[in-house]
Amino acid sequence: MIHTQGAKYQLMTPVTVVTAQTATMSVDTLGYEYASFDVFLDSQASTTSNPSVLKLGEGSISNVSSATDITAFVGDGVGGFTIPPAGGATGTLVCLNVDLKARDRYLTLTVSPAGTNQIVGAICRLTRANEHPDTTTEAGVTALING
Repeated sequence: MIHTQGAKYQLMTPVTVVTAQTATMSVDTLGYEYASFDVFLDSQASTTSNPSVLKLGEGSISNVSSATDITAFVGDGVGGFTIPPAGGATGTLVCLNVDLKARDRYLTLTVSPAGTNQIVGAICRLTRANEHPDTTTEAGVTALING
C-alpha cells in the first residue's frame, strides 16, 4: 500500500507575519495515524534570524488557545528541537513528523517570526487513514490525480 495515495492535506495559506504576530493552523486528525507538517519560511535579510516560536500543540477541541504544547515539537524549548536559522536566499523548510496514536484529536501549529516580516506557510499531510479519501474535498486538494 502506498500511504500517500490515501492522504489528506490541509494548507495554511502563506501569510506575511510581522514581529510579535503569530500564524496558526489547527488540524483535525480523526481517522488518521500519522501527520507531517511541512513549514516553509521565506528568506530574510539576516541568515541568522529564526522564528521566535515554532511549535505543535494538541487538544481534544479545535480551539487554538486550548492546545497544550507537545514537548518534542517545541522549537528551542527544553526537550524540543533547535529551530534552524533562516535559509538565506532559499528560505527554510522544517518538517515535523507526528505519530498520532498517542495524540489528542486536534493538532495546532504556531509560528512567529523573530525580528522582521516573514512569509510563513505550511502543509499538513495526514496519512495511514482508516478510510481513504475518494474525492478532492475529502483529500483537501483542488485536483486529485492518480496514475
